[in-house]
Amino acid sequence: MEYPKVMTHPTQTNKDHVPISVTVESEEQEEEYLAKGYRVGFSQDPMAFAAAATGMRPPDFQYQAYPKWKYHAKKPACIVEDREEEDELGEEWYDNPAGPDYKPPVALKRGPGRPKKIRPADDAAA
Repeated sequence: MEYPKVMTHPTQTNKDHVPISVTVESEEQEEEYLAKGYRVGFSQDPMAFAAAATGMRPPDFQYQAYPKWKYHAKKPACIVEDREEEDELGEEWYDNPAGPDYKPPVALKRGPGRPKKIRPADDAAA
């Protein structure tokens, strides 16, 4: 086993709701924190980390349109299993809980070392 390694407690968080982590330097420290409920950090698979960090999909990813959630302004959300069920709901059901006119915000590109500003999609073209 390689040390140091990070261990995270699955249920304990700080005031900002971030899981509490510790760094252990030996097998003895690892055993001590395992007994306290800590677990070895999340996936240490470099491909899994890259996928999570960049949003890239695995090579075998295949999009599936159904089942999916549908939303209504006055009725509870529901899941439809196929296009036929979706059509039976009618026109007042949407794929997004914010309704048909929702546009997600767009991140604007900035120079090196400068944070991105988020602007509503309507303002991004300006």
